[in-house]
Amino acid sequence: MAESPTPSGDGRYAVEGMDLRKTFPLRRSILGRVTERAVAVDGVSVRVEPGKTLGIVGESASGKSTVARMLAKLVPADGGTVRWGGVDVTTARTGALRPLRGSIQMIFQDPYGSLDSSYSIGYSVAEPLLVHRRATRAQAREQVAELLETVNLDPRLADRRPGELSGGQRQRVSIARALALRPTTLIADEPTSALDVSTRAEILNLLMRLQDSMGLAIVLISHDFATIRHLSHRVAVMYRGKVVEEGTADEVVDNPQDPYTRRLLDSVPVPNVEQQRARRARFREDDAAWRAGRAAGPGA
Repeated sequence: MAESPTPSGDGRYAVEGMDLRKTFPLRRSILGRVTERAVAVDGVSVRVEPGKTLGIVGESASGKSTVARMLAKLVPADGGTVRWGGVDVTTARTGALRPLRGSIQMIFQDPYGSLDSSYSIGYSVAEPLLVHRRATRAQAREQVAELLETVNLDPRLADRRPGELSGGQRQRVSIARALALRPTTLIADEPTSALDVSTRAEILNLLMRLQDSMGLAIVLISHDFATIRHLSHRVAVMYRGKVVEEGTADEVVDNPQDPYTRRLLDSVPVPNVEQQRARRARFREDDAAWRAGRAAGPGA
């Protein structure tokens, strides 16, 4: 087993996951041995270029968040390959990953639980800089002010605690923290699902602005097609641990090929009532096909 990252591929992609597989223990015997495993991810391949966004969409338990954590090396893959900028990090250990860890950062779903309530906002943002020895404490204070301004927060909030901020402000702090090490890739796992509608739009627009200014690659995980289309260049649709459809955002949204994709799209609100009725009529036949073809599982 390799302990160090290994150059592999041409480096064209900011992050790649090839044929990723992951199972979790489902049942154990009285002796503690695993007797049954649940398949969370089954042969998924995804990749994203610098400056582009890949949206991964699917319902709960589709495997999309597990894919995100495998790409970020927060969860080990049972099989497949993970590359960061063309470097194979699949079996690299934590210590060997340290020099590369700053290149890929994750933004989590819960802005209320992702920040330590005992830390000030300033320390939460500065912590990656200090842990990775990228700055002295004096330098970190200066960079914290810059990072908070980057995400449209008043630098004076640095002295406050997370409990004094709104959900949207906390998520902006989480983004500032993720940017501290100057990553090339952000993996955002349902970054707006815990926020109200107006704040969701603000966070998505912030991510788009940061991508334009910093050339970030973004992997956006969501159950909401409206969110995915707003930000993504390419879309992968997941169902029961597999990618059932992939293409540009326009291709997948305007001309979906898989019945499950159509079913997801049918749940997206359409402002015009007549358009909504027409869409439902068009998808009624596909819904019947989805129920018949998917009920038996992915191999049906």
